[in-house]
Amino acid sequence: MNNYLAKKYIKNLFGYSFYPFNQFLLNKKKNINRTLIFHSIDEKLIFDTYGFSVNFKDFKNYIYYLKFNNYEFHDFKSKITSKKSISITFDDGYKNILPAVDYLIELDIPAIIFVITSKINDNLYLSSGDINRLSNNKLITIGSHSHSHPNFAKLNNLNCIYEIETSIKIIEDIIGDEINTFAFPYGAYNLNNIKILNKFNINNICTSDYGYNINFENTIKRIEIVEQDNIESFKRKINGFYDYMLIKKILK
Repeated sequence: MNNYLAKKYIKNLFGYSFYPFNQFLLNKKKNINRTLIFHSIDEKLIFDTYGFSVNFKDFKNYIYYLKFNNYEFHDFKSKITSKKSISITFDDGYKNILPAVDYLIELDIPAIIFVITSKINDNLYLSSGDINRLSNNKLITIGSHSHSHPNFAKLNNLNCIYEIETSIKIIEDIIGDEINTFAFPYGAYNLNNIKILNKFNINNICTSDYGYNINFENTIKRIEIVEQDNIESFKRKINGFYDYMLIKKILK
C-alpha cells in the first residue's frame, strides 16, 4: 500500500468511526455553513505539486450538485439561515479562476476571492483591471491573502502588520472601497495575528481549520477542494465526514 492509499485508509477509518456521532450533533444545530476553498481552476499550474488545481468540469459538477440539492449560497455579509449553507472562496487570485467566477455569477452565486497583492498583474494572476471589474459585481467580494504569502504563525508583529496593512491599501486603492475579509496563507496563524487583524477592522478571517460555521464572526473554518476529489469525496466533505479533523486541531 503506497503512502497516499495508507493516508486515505486511515482518514476513512476515522471518518466512519466519528461520522454517526457527528451527525447526531449536527442535527441539533439550526444553522450550519460549510465554506469551501478553491485555488486554480481548469489548468494545472506548473508549480502545483500539492494538487490544488481543480478541473473546470469537476467544479461545475460540484456546483450543480449543490444547486440540485437545494443548498443556499452565502457570502460573509449574509446571515446563516439554513443547515445547508455554502460559501465559495478562491485563494491566491489565479487568473484561471475567471471562467469559474463568471459561471457562478451567471447562476447568481456569490464568491469571495482572496488575492496575494504582490502577485497582482503577474503572469498567471489576476490583473488590477480584473480585480476592479469583479469588485463592481455585487456577488463578488475581494479580500486579502496577504502581500507576499508568508507563514503568519512565524511572523513577528512588525512583519505581520506590514503584510496586512500593505495588502489592504493595495486592494482598497484598486477597488475604491474598504475591505474586511482576510485569509491566512497556508492556513497558518496564531491568536496574536487575529488581534492585529481586528485592529484593522478585519471581521471575516478565514482559516483552513476544518469544520463548519454557525456565523461569520471573526474566524471562519473552511474545507479545501483539491484535484484528487470527486463527487463522492466532495459529498463527504460537505456532509461532515471529515469533521474529526477539527478535534485533531483542538488537541494539538
